[in-house]
Amino acid sequence: MSAAVADGLEALLGPAGDAGNPLGFEAVLAADERGEPPAGARALDAFGMAAEFVPAELGGRFDAADRMARALRPLARRDPALLLGQGLVGLIAAAPVWTGGDRDQRERVARLLLDGGLLAIGFTELDHGADLARTELRARLADGRYLLHGGKQMINGIDRADAALLLARTGDGNPGRDHSLLLTDLRGGPGPTTRFLPRFPLSAVRGCRLGGVEFTGRPVPPENLVGGEGRALELVARAFQLTRATIPGMMIGSLDTLLRTTLDFATRRRLYGHPVAGLPHASGELAGAFADLLACDAMATVAARSLHLLPGEASVSSALTKYLVPELARDAADRLGVVLGARSYLREGPHAVFQKHLRDLPVLAVGHAGGTVCLASVIPQLPALARRAGTGGEAPPAALFQPGAPLSPLPFDRLAVGA
Repeated sequence: MSAAVADGLEALLGPAGDAGNPLGFEAVLAADERGEPPAGARALDAFGMAAEFVPAELGGRFDAADRMARALRPLARRDPALLLGQGLVGLIAAAPVWTGGDRDQRERVARLLLDGGLLAIGFTELDHGADLARTELRARLADGRYLLHGGKQMINGIDRADAALLLARTGDGNPGRDHSLLLTDLRGGPGPTTRFLPRFPLSAVRGCRLGGVEFTGRPVPPENLVGGEGRALELVARAFQLTRATIPGMMIGSLDTLLRTTLDFATRRRLYGHPVAGLPHASGELAGAFADLLACDAMATVAARSLHLLPGEASVSSALTKYLVPELARDAADRLGVVLGARSYLREGPHAVFQKHLRDLPVLAVGHAGGTVCLASVIPQLPALARRAGTGGEAPPAALFQPGAPLSPLPFDRLAVGA
């Protein structure tokens, strides 16, 4: 299924080098300079991109995590900002609902996404970054409903979202149980209790609309509390295993473009009577980047499949994959930039797409959780992992290393905070 979807998406994106293609590199670069998504991005709505991360049981096409990652990879290959805006925002926001929401909440979110709606996610705050425990947005229960006070300053697409999943403080005194997730309906405009903040100017993924929102008593009905009051941090730790295991498999599409662009230059440009690609240093860097790309693909595939086959260990495998794949990809991108030389900085010309992907790739790598956060989630588990090391145990299932082998539906309820 993923191959057919990826092929269909490639056909929709059209030839990258076609100057008349509204989703070609020339259009993507022009839109990036304007700080907008390319005009052709509207065609992706008709493609039903959100169906890729809505579980099949809820009407979507998500039946295997590794296939979903491969299906969305062409977006990263063409424009990482498209992947963020058309895919990752909805996936990251929906993951906690798939993991801890009740049946009604899952069905409502699935219906919103499948109908072409935008679900935004508001977890981090400007003053606290990824330290979710220091969240200042408050949700106070009054007269049978939650009232939101405070704001979130960095939400992709908040001014166009139909709903947002918000992390808010609902208690004090118990750091592990003071936070909750609230599904907040934004249809009908901001209203008197909501104010959208100006967009941030961006130096990368410029087509994304990163802005904020301030609430002064916006009501949220209690049935929109996801996973129970005080359960947010635990739920997020479990749900983000899905995104940590699948984003690496998508983002390597950007490294693919960087490699192809460099190879195009290196095979056309001649020095000392030979193509640059034939020079020892350049050929070594090109081969090394390709090897890194294959290694990243292998790691990302196994991590994604482990969500289905070894869900109890996914807290470790997903975090380490989300750390290591971006590290390898960024290093390979930097080395390719050396081969391309000064052209790696040019914002026009036949290889201008390189500088855009070189800027955008680190943003995909950080996403909702950077490498430091991922490593920090593994550190508390090291003593238990060390005690189990060398004790034998069962061999991993063979299907873990067999892309395309059938998988059972992802058991969200078996994703654990620790392995």
